[in-house]
Amino acid sequence: MYPFQSSKTSGGAAVSYEGEVFIIESNSSGSGLSAILQAKRLGYSTHFLTCQPEKYQSFDVNPMEAADQCTLIDTNDVIKLLHFMADKQPLAVLTFDDFHVFQAAIVAAQHGLVHTGLDGLVNVRFKEKTRMFTNVSGAGQPVLFEVREPDEIDQLPSFGLPCVVKPLDESGSTGVRVCYSKQDFQAAMQAISVMETVKKSGYKRAGKVLIEEYVEGDEYSAEMIWDAKAGLWQLIGYTKKYITLPYCIEVAHSFPYSFGNDMDDSVLAVIRSWLGSLKFLNSAAHVEFKITANGVPALMEVNPRPAGGMINELVRYAQGRDNSAALLDLHLGRALPDFPKLLKGKCATVHFLVPKEHGTVTEVIPPKEVSPGIVASKFTRKEQRVSAGNKKSDLDIGYVIAVADTQQESFELTKSYAEACRCMYEQTEEVE
Repeated sequence: MYPFQSSKTSGGAAVSYEGEVFIIESNSSGSGLSAILQAKRLGYSTHFLTCQPEKYQSFDVNPMEAADQCTLIDTNDVIKLLHFMADKQPLAVLTFDDFHVFQAAIVAAQHGLVHTGLDGLVNVRFKEKTRMFTNVSGAGQPVLFEVREPDEIDQLPSFGLPCVVKPLDESGSTGVRVCYSKQDFQAAMQAISVMETVKKSGYKRAGKVLIEEYVEGDEYSAEMIWDAKAGLWQLIGYTKKYITLPYCIEVAHSFPYSFGNDMDDSVLAVIRSWLGSLKFLNSAAHVEFKITANGVPALMEVNPRPAGGMINELVRYAQGRDNSAALLDLHLGRALPDFPKLLKGKCATVHFLVPKEHGTVTEVIPPKEVSPGIVASKFTRKEQRVSAGNKKSDLDIGYVIAVADTQQESFELTKSYAEACRCMYEQTEEVE
């Protein structure tokens, strides 16, 4: 994949490199595409860099085709990226993929552009660093943890059960399991030990396991953006998350969510303290946390990017905002929109279809009658092997989005719709 293989996608005269926005890879939720389209609306030329073109073939709109230019290059190799970019004059270099945040930051820094500091990225991408710094920040409830090799399965953690086992540097709930027994613990450690060392994207996993004490409570996330002018993290809104155990698969999200005015402010203060302790700035942040029985926030993890899981779509439907566009504005040095305490308006919920049987889903049949408030739905167009309970977060077979006046109303609309969908199966072995 090197030397570079470039192609122009927009037709017409050759695209000049001067003044381009470069985007290195995208997540599966399409945030990179959103940024490409927004940059083009603003009059900028766009250039998409990827090493995995097959990943984007199933997208409704392929970012490789949406960008003015696309280059196939080893995006995991920062030296090759620096060589390729040496004679370019980018206005911004950014990514929407967890596994390319370091490359984007290094290239942007080399060109004197807005970028996230490497210290902050290390502290966020590697989960034991996140725990080390936030536990001593004095904010929220500390969470006990241990780091082990995946073959250290005989001794339970010192803080006992239940516990959470997860890869040290993964994303999207991959390999995460809540363990209630020694058998659960050993199975979770074994599952991580057999994970491929190198991901399809080319990223090489650290190979370590993070073991945390399990925190009871409902889970939420804060969608955050760094405001360079104000010098602080701004809250776009809170998201209520619906999780299935023991594999921590997210089956629904509702945005925006309010804890009540006073608690909204106190939770935000804790989140800002966490991010400050991590020396993390000049980015978007998707901060996942729980509220304990005592009403205290407990951090789950920090992701150095806008939220996935269709949350960006919920923000659009509920508030008319775009998290990807906000991150693009930050990198371009454009003024961010005003951030009132919390915008009042509609609430949007996305509900994912969760397989109820083992086998291959051959078809998803939606309900014939669609209730008012249902604004979007999508179902798999290809056969897909699945497992009851869906152990993998990347085996989505469909979703539905609803908008209503309240969070509960929008959730009930999506839940009813999802329950009315019929999945047609062919029986096969369970997906591991």
